[in-house]
Amino acid sequence: MIALAGCGDEAAPAVDAPAVVDAAVDAAAACVVEVPACAPVAAPERALCEAATALAPGAPRLAEDSATGGFGDCATSGSGLGGPSSYYQIVVPPGMVARVEATPADPTAPGLVRALVDCGDTAATASARGGDLTQGRAAVCLPNPDAAARAYVIAVSQYSGEADCRPLTFDVAIELRRPDQGCFEIE
Repeated sequence: MIALAGCGDEAAPAVDAPAVVDAAVDAAAACVVEVPACAPVAAPERALCEAATALAPGAPRLAEDSATGGFGDCATSGSGLGGPSSYYQIVVPPGMVARVEATPADPTAPGLVRALVDCGDTAATASARGGDLTQGRAAVCLPNPDAAARAYVIAVSQYSGEADCRPLTFDVAIELRRPDQGCFEIE
């Protein structure tokens, strides 16, 4: 395990600023992530996450390969980081639900999809992994009940790929729905 300080790149408060305790900022400042031994020494390379590719409805990205990505964030989910990730930026309009699905080229290679609000997050906002029942497909549903659009970074990798830095070849797509249309991770 490698401990990484300042993963969130928070600005230091002014000397005369009132003392404020913010658990989210404190957690990000002490970003600790178990980076696989096979990952580059400089992991996480936050620039990989911050250079996320835009993903839009009706424009799926086909035959993506996370081998060209890497370990660019600190946000773990119940399964950890997974293998090297490819990063995508999405925007969920007000009152809509985004469903983002990754479909592995090899149905025996389970996908892992993690949604982050920011590349400095220490936990995923939402995550899902594929498996035998889904033929490796993994999807997250991200509702936006707010009056303003919400932006997310989506990280796609192979579930449990951190063991030997296994990459994932996959298609990824986003679909926007009204809340009354429902959204399920497995469809």
